[in-house]
Amino acid sequence: MSVGSVGSSSSETNLNELKSVEAQKIEVFQEKENLEKVAESPVTKKELIEKVDLLNEFLAPVNTSLKYQLHEKLER
Repeated sequence: MSVGSVGSSSSETNLNELKSVEAQKIEVFQEKENLEKVAESPVTKKELIEKVDLLNEFLAPVNTSLKYQLHEKLER
């Protein structure tokens, strides 16, 4: 084993790590953009009611007093 090959291997490892970090940064940025697009899209009342019902179904097996409901006057 020569010193040159050890240095080269270390440089390759660092380069691969940098590429991996950059790929992760790009992936996070793309996910952020997708979330922003979803957040901007309007939600219909029907979709909201369906989601509220799904939440209630999900919570049904849990012994709690939580229940989500749509407040008509507040439209929330």
